[in-house]
Amino acid sequence: MLIAQTELVTVAAAGTPVQCTITEPCCAIFAYNPHAANAIYVGLAGLNKTTGANVIQAVAAAGVFNPILGNEGRNLIRPTDFWFDAAASSQTIEVTVWRNV
Repeated sequence: MLIAQTELVTVAAAGTPVQCTITEPCCAIFAYNPHAANAIYVGLAGLNKTTGANVIQAVAAAGVFNPILGNEGRNLIRPTDFWFDAAASSQTIEVTVWRNV
């Protein structure tokens, strides 16, 4: 059985990445960009949207889900490993994780 958990991440200042605070391991993580005009960036510690360092995905359009999936549905992903940045300050990103229980 899968259980979902959603967190809203707000990037207070564009260029200053924010860490995901969901602590339980999961089997999938999605980032949703609700803003049509501004890109969001998903990455790891040290994410730098300007240089592309540690950026896993850039999500440019509203409504785009980009899954990062664990191996064989096992809870191997640590959400706290993921960081988020945005093209505009005060931008909100919806992060959803799924866990097998």
